[in-house]
Amino acid sequence: MDLSGTNINFVVKNAADVIQTVFTNATNANGISIYNFTQSVAGVYTVTASNATPCLNNSTTVTFAGSAASIVVTVNNSSPRINGNVTINATVRDSSGVRSGYLGTGAITFLANGIEFASVTLTSGVASTTYTKATAGTVTLTAFYNATLQNTTTVTFTPAPLPALNVSASPATVTAGMPTDVLFSVTGNGTAIDNATVTLSGVATANATQIPADSLL
Repeated sequence: MDLSGTNINFVVKNAADVIQTVFTNATNANGISIYNFTQSVAGVYTVTASNATPCLNNSTTVTFAGSAASIVVTVNNSSPRINGNVTINATVRDSSGVRSGYLGTGAITFLANGIEFASVTLTSGVASTTYTKATAGTVTLTAFYNATLQNTTTVTFTPAPLPALNVSASPATVTAGMPTDVLFSVTGNGTAIDNATVTLSGVATANATQIPADSLL
């Protein structure tokens, strides 16, 4: 069906279903009709394009964001392991919570416990960076644009889990009543563990001497 030259009626309604604009434009040689519109009031608008003769009708929604009212900081992991990277997103939102590009390509300053570690240019209302920490503890992360537009969140870095421990004795078998020197080795993932405590159970009596792990290598 050749739809070139077909009049398409555009109707724009706001969230309250009140008509804002009406526009008619004919399709071009490729069957495309274009309607460029804007709104001065932020919100969600429904645009309906129709033509009764060939029974054409379709709708879509367009969101117009307002001016910047807040910055929201989110992280992909609030309890990472030490030395793990945390992705931080700072999103500019209007008073309705809609992401806003009102600040254009302005820069967001990121701080950890009040110390700047990154400055990132906004793209479509979002600035992202990463942060890591080599020691365990809680860090307050701040995304700052100005005195009004800033937000914080906390991230707690936790130590790496301890490896499963393995204890071996040499010799593994001793004669009851005969004093015997027994060497206990404590390893984790095949690596000797320093300052490990070995507890003996039963009726044996022992005097222990701790030997540094590196002296066994």
